[in-house]
Amino acid sequence: MRIRVKVNAGSKTEGVRLLEPGFYQIRTRAPAYRGKANRRVLELLAAELDCAPDSLTIVAGRASPLKLIEIRQS
Repeated sequence: MRIRVKVNAGSKTEGVRLLEPGFYQIRTRAPAYRGKANRRVLELLAAELDCAPDSLTIVAGRASPLKLIEIRQS
């Protein structure tokens, strides 16, 4: 399964919000520097979806605020 994510890196607050089915907005305090925001996005999304961060992979948009994330079923 794949979902789309809009990331706001370097935000004052952290949170995950469902905008529409399959499309989330994620705010993280982590800067968009050396993958720090990407790692935190996967952690926050995993907590929201109640799965392990290892089961999530960014398949498109690693350097973009719009990302496509694949969820592997275990």
